[in-house]
Amino acid sequence: MKFFFILITTTLIFNFKSNSQITQDNWLVGGSASFSSLKSSSEAVVQFKQTNIQITPLVGYFLMD
Repeated sequence: MKFFFILITTTLIFNFKSNSQITQDNWLVGGSASFSSLKSSSEAVVQFKQTNIQITPLVGYFLMD
């Protein structure tokens, strides 16, 4: 019974918080980007160079108030 009460209370808290953030007809734009580079500089038989670029865009539109 105690677990059920905590679950319902937590659900209600997160539900009220998420519905009261931004008003209707607003766009939310954000994201993240990262860059990394790695180069092997040892005298091993296999030498390599690696470059990673990652872009993660996030877009949201709020339909309801």
